[in-house]
Amino acid sequence: MAEQNGQGLVFFCGQTNNFQEWAVTLANPGITSVPACGLEAEVCHGKGQRPNKSKRAVFDKAELSQALALRNRREGDWFYLPKGGRKKLSDFFIDAKIPSENRDKIPLLAQGSQILWIVGYRQCLSQGQGDITVTLKKF
Repeated sequence: MAEQNGQGLVFFCGQTNNFQEWAVTLANPGITSVPACGLEAEVCHGKGQRPNKSKRAVFDKAELSQALALRNRREGDWFYLPKGGRKKLSDFFIDAKIPSENRDKIPLLAQGSQILWIVGYRQCLSQGQGDITVTLKKF
């Protein structure tokens, strides 16, 4: 099997579909280990933190009505755009030129089916008051 990505032609031999869904509900507040992606997620309440697209996202507590989960992508995922409308996650990955073999490895912070943060790329929900911080660390 061969696949063209932004860097060239990639050849695969044998089984290529190793996709496994995973999701971990985060303690809010608290620290949660996420072995599927080798990360530790810490949710803190209180203002003062600044967002960092690869390590930290900051949200308005009033915007978060459900439990937070760190997970990989699902078919049909989409997120809201800051100026209105929404975008399919698959289109975002294509536009950002992320190789298809890496897309399943990118963690997403979500509440229910709503994506809040594409870790390492963009925060999808505005920071608002910034009274809840989610920080990721490798372990």
